[in-house]
Amino acid sequence: SQAAQHLQLPVWRYAASQRLTHHEGARATGDHRARRTIQDRRARQSRFQPQGDETAMDVFFRTFVESSIFELGAGGMIVYSTITMVLEVDQVDVPVLINFSEAMITSFFLTEWITRLHALGRDWLFSLENLLDTFIVWVPGVFTVWFLQPIFADSGSGFLKTMRIIRMLRLLRLVRGLPGLPGLPFQDQDRFPRNLRMMQDLWMLVRGLLKSGSTLVSALVLIIFTLYVFGIAAVDLIGKADYSGTEEDVQEAQQRFFGLWYSMLTLIRFLRADDSQDIMDALMQQQPYIWIFLWTFTAWAYLVLSNLVTALICNEAFETSKADEADLAKQLMLQKEEEIENLKEMFVELDEDGSGQVTEVEFKNAFSIE
Repeated sequence: SQAAQHLQLPVWRYAASQRLTHHEGARATGDHRARRTIQDRRARQSRFQPQGDETAMDVFFRTFVESSIFELGAGGMIVYSTITMVLEVDQVDVPVLINFSEAMITSFFLTEWITRLHALGRDWLFSLENLLDTFIVWVPGVFTVWFLQPIFADSGSGFLKTMRIIRMLRLLRLVRGLPGLPGLPFQDQDRFPRNLRMMQDLWMLVRGLLKSGSTLVSALVLIIFTLYVFGIAAVDLIGKADYSGTEEDVQEAQQRFFGLWYSMLTLIRFLRADDSQDIMDALMQQQPYIWIFLWTFTAWAYLVLSNLVTALICNEAFETSKADEADLAKQLMLQKEEEIENLKEMFVELDEDGSGQVTEVEFKNAFSIE
C-alpha cells in the first residue's frame, strides 16, 4: 500500500527482506546511508570507549597502536632499516648516514616496542611472533648498537654486523601485517587493501614455507642418514681399496673417499648430480663395477628421495591452500551473520517509539542521518 503508516513485518524480517531484495531508488539509497552511518557511529563509539580499568590515555595509546598509520609507519621503518643494512654490507662509503640511521632505527624500534607493550599489555608478549620481535629489538638492536658497538668498535665488527642483519627478520612481520591493516584514514577505505592482494599471496607463500619446516627437517634427517649409510659403504668399497700404481687423477678420486666425512661430502655431489660423472669414470679405471654402487645411491637419493621431498612440500602447499579456502568460507559466513545482526540492530534503533514496528516517518528520518 502507498504511504502506509506502518510496515507490518517484524523488525528482523523487515531487515532481512531489505537486504535480500536490494530495492532501487531513494529507498535503497537511504537504507545504505542509514546503515553505514549507524555502523560507523557505533564502531567509533566502541573504539574510543574505555575497557575495564582503562584511562583516557590508555584508550589513546590502544587506538593509536591499532591504527593503520602506526602499522604503515612501522613497516616503512623496517624497509628503511633493510636498505641501510644493504648499504652497510656493500661497504658504501657513507659512514655518517649509516651510523645516524642505526641510532634512529634503534630508537624507533624501541619506542614502538614500548608503545605496543603499554597499549596491549603484558599478554601481547605471550606469542612466538612477539617474542621474536622482542629479541630483535633488544639483542641486535639496543644491546648491539648502543652497547657492544661502542665497546668493541672494529674488533668485533663482523659479529656485530651479523647481529644487526638479524633485524631483517622483521620483514616477515611486514609481509604478514600489510594485508590485514585496519580501517585506513583515507576517503576510499575499500580501495587500498585491494592493492595489497599481492602481499597476501606473498604471505601465503611465506606461511607455506614456514609450515613446511617440520617436513624439511625430517627430510634432512633422512638424507643425512642415507649419506651416512652409503658413506660407510663407500669407505669400505673405495677408500680402503688398493689403488697403487694407478694414475694421479684416479688416486685423487679415491682420496675423496678417505674417511666418512669426505665420503659423505663426495656423495652429496652424486646426490645433486654436481659433475659427479668424472669421479665415477676415474674410479672405474681401477674398479670397473663400482658404477653399480654409485648408480644405486644416485637412483635412491637423487631420483627417489629428492622427488619425494618435493612431493611432500607441494602437498603441504595444497593443504595450506585448502585451509585458507576453508577459513575464507568461515569468515564470509561470520560476516553475513554479523551483517544480519547489524541490520537488526539498525532497525531497532530506527524504531524510535519502541513499538516493534518501523513507521514510514521513522524510515524517512534515516535518510537525513549525518
